[in-house]
Amino acid sequence: MIKGVCTKLLINNELYHFPEPSFYFSNKVANLTTSGVYGIYLDGTLLYVGSSSDVIARWKQHNECFKNGSPTSQMYTLTAGADRIVYKTLLTREEIEQQVGVQNPSMWLIELAEFCYIHAL
Repeated sequence: MIKGVCTKLLINNELYHFPEPSFYFSNKVANLTTSGVYGIYLDGTLLYVGSSSDVIARWKQHNECFKNGSPTSQMYTLTAGADRIVYKTLLTREEIEQQVGVQNPSMWLIELAEFCYIHAL
């Protein structure tokens, strides 16, 4: 983390203060056992990358949208039902802990991992 590197940082002529490390590394994830980054696949093709503090609950929400349709995303209109959809965990909170070396990473780090997956894939 940046600490003690500079005394003043201006962005667009506004004084900027970096957040405390606890902003990035905190224990704020709601359900630590099921948080992570996941992918939604249709017939083996990746459709979507997402992250959640409760992956199982989020998959259930997606599944309902695939079954019943939803105006929020065209993805839900790609199939007539949810039977061809497969959900896979791409990166668990535990794996993020091991890679970063921080226990109980905040949701911010999980969302950063999601962002990296989206851009890589």
